[in-house]
This record gives sequence, structure tokens and C-alpha cells, in this order.
Amino acid sequence: MSLSLRQRTLRVGLSLGAAAGIVAFAVPSPVQADTLPIQITAAGSDTTELLMDQILNGANQTNIHSQDPAITFSYTVPADDRCGVATYKSPTAVAPDFVAPQGSGAGRNAVKNSIAGTFPDATVGAGKGCVDIARSSADPRQTAGGDLISFEYYAFALDMVTWASPSLNAPGTLTNQQIKDIYSCKITNWAQLPGGGSGAIKRYYPSLSSGTGTTFTNKVLGGAAPAAARAIDTATFGSLDLGCSAVVTIVENHGNDPLLLGADYQNAIVPYSSAKYSYQANNSANPTIDIRAGVRLGGFTNTNQASPANPSNPITWDATAAGTNGSTYPVTWNAGSKKFFLNSAVVNDTNEGSPTPTYPGVRFVYNVIDQNSPSYTTAAGLVAYDISGATTAKSPLCAGSKSSVILSQGFLPIAASTQNGNPGVTCRLKLETS
Repeated sequence: MSLSLRQRTLRVGLSLGAAAGIVAFAVPSPVQADTLPIQITAAGSDTTELLMDQILNGANQTNIHSQDPAITFSYTVPADDRCGVATYKSPTAVAPDFVAPQGSGAGRNAVKNSIAGTFPDATVGAGKGCVDIARSSADPRQTAGGDLISFEYYAFALDMVTWASPSLNAPGTLTNQQIKDIYSCKITNWAQLPGGGSGAIKRYYPSLSSGTGTTFTNKVLGGAAPAAARAIDTATFGSLDLGCSAVVTIVENHGNDPLLLGADYQNAIVPYSSAKYSYQANNSANPTIDIRAGVRLGGFTNTNQASPANPSNPITWDATAAGTNGSTYPVTWNAGSKKFFLNSAVVNDTNEGSPTPTYPGVRFVYNVIDQNSPSYTTAAGLVAYDISGATTAKSPLCAGSKSSVILSQGFLPIAASTQNGNPGVTCRLKLETS
């Protein structure tokens, strides 16, 4: 069943909390009497976890990072009246501890299952409030078994997902169709592309729970998942065809994933977040942050343009936002600040929502909350704005005061505008509608 905004029951009102002007959305019905401080917990996307570290850094707030097979960590969330004490670990955990959710899908499932009282298990999660915010770099899951109808997606920044490669054989730029042909096994040799060298293309991809992978599938590949492996077929695909090996699953936006660094490294292609790449590049002196390991973002040619010749080999950065023959680069190098920035001419609010965007990988990144969560109002005060039109209440994240944080992480802030009758909002709302 689909619900309109008017049909939804919105918590409205505004009060200023004691902690750094946090906005609290007041509930018109009686508030649960808490004996312990409310704990706000977020989990999910790897793409936005570092950014949200700087948003959820107050008392009684925990931003659990995405489980990573190469990183060891532990987060213990104290008990409150909605959840028992819980410790989340990476890369593995032994009972009574829990493995941290990995990726956008797992984060949203954690919120959904928290509402059901089963996350992280039915004992600890009996109060139905263990994870309050899901970090998501993917759009609402309007499928059976996906989101709850009560989910609210608050977009707070823009990103774009493009292709990347460490290969010296890869051209400097590809068209959208060429990328589709690579992942559908129609192009299997870099030499089949203008400006490419000879080498069997090896396809890598984020996990099924990854928002980056989901975005690449939906907004770059046109909804078609990568094709299965196939043998050499020169009769169908030409004399340069080298066959197509199976896709290898790696951690999103990790150029240093051990599986990527193997024998096929020099012929790899992988989806990558431009914002994450920018942040990693801007912190090249820190090996903990800069995990590109030689992977470079490729140029993206407008689908109406012919693929230009390889501008350089190996791939290098263009000094401006525009390449040759109509190609556009997702990241611009600013010589003055010596930093990479998303190109706002390519990434913007308008083309994110367009059915035929200038750049097919443009996406919002979100925080997802649920109206049925017992900590909804506290979570909304951190990541949402009043969508009822009754007040001008909005969180600092949706009021534009966190734009410097967003930029520092490589993302692009969203322009302020009136949303649902609320002026000056720098977030956008998407709802699960089925």
C-alpha cells in the first residue's frame, strides 16, 4: 500500500536540546518514560561512515562502522530502555558479541529488524530500538522484503559512482554503453576499446549489500546485474575476444582489497565512489585513509559522444572539469587548494532525479529512519527536518551548518530550498512507497 505525506503521522514541533543545538522533534502523544539515557545508534554504508562520525559524535551517540574483513574494531553501545547492551565487532565476533552490519542493505535491515525486536537478536533487541539510523548510499528498496512503509530517507549530500581501474591497458574514458558492454561480457579485452591496450578485462564488484554496487547496477548498468562468466566466443564477439571470467566480489571503495591486488590487478575494472576517491586522494599522506592502491577513476564520456582517444597512458587527471570530445570527469583538481572536488556541473540535485541524467552515476547519500522507532524523535533531530509543514524544525545536517564537513569528505552539499513548506532545507526526502 502506498501512503502520501498527508496520510503519514508526522512528529512536529521544535525544542532546542542542551547538546550543541540538537533539534528534537516533539511527539504529540505521551513520551515513553526512560530510566536510562536514550542511545542513538547508526549502522550501514561504508561510503558515509567517516562523514557520519563527525555528525554523530555527541554523548549517547554511536556510529558503528561497516564490517570490514581487513579491519579490526569494536563498538559497545550501552543499554537504554529500548535496547540491551550490545558489542559490534569486525571482522568477526563470537557470542555474546555481534558482527557489525556491512553496507547499506545491512544497515537498513538492522533498522527494520530492530523495529521487529529481532536485531541484533530477540533478547538484546526486545525493546525494538537497537539501531535507529541506517546509513544508505542507495535509494529506497521498493521491493518485497525490502524497506518498511514507514521508512524515511533523508538525503544530505551528493555523490556519483563511476568506473575505476589500476590498469595501464584501460582507456582514459568510457561511454555508458561501453561500461554496460564490459559488465555484460560483450567487451572482454581492453584492446576492443579506442585507446585501450591488450589485456583480458577482469570485472570486480561490491557486495550485494553495498549501496555503491546497487547504485552502479541501477544507474550505470541500467538495472542489469553483471553477466555470468562465459568462454571465448570469437564468432560472436570478434577476433579480440578473450572470454569473460566470473565477477569477483570485493569491499566497496577499497582499492587495496586483497582480492583486487591479485594476479588480475593490471586488468581490473571496479565501481568506485567519486567522493570516497576524492577523500582518499586528499589524504594521500595517511595510508590508513588512502586505500586506493593505484586505482584511478576513469573519465566518463557523454553517451551522445563518440569515445575519444586515450588522453594519456597510464590514466592521469585532467586539470579541468571537461575532457576531450565531450567527455566529463567526475572529479576536478583545484590547483590552488591542491584538492579534488566533485564537479557540480555534473553532480547536482536536478540530474540525480532525472530519468536521463548528464551523468548516470549521480546519487544522493542518505540517513534512513523509521517512524515506528521508539527513538524516532531523537534520531530525527540529528538527521531530518519537519516534513509536515507545521514548523521550520530541521537538524543541523539539514540546515546547511554541516556543509564544510560534507565537502571535507569529498561529497557535494545539497543546495538549500523550501521542502514540504520548510524553508532553507539542505536535505531531500524520499519515501518507501510500496
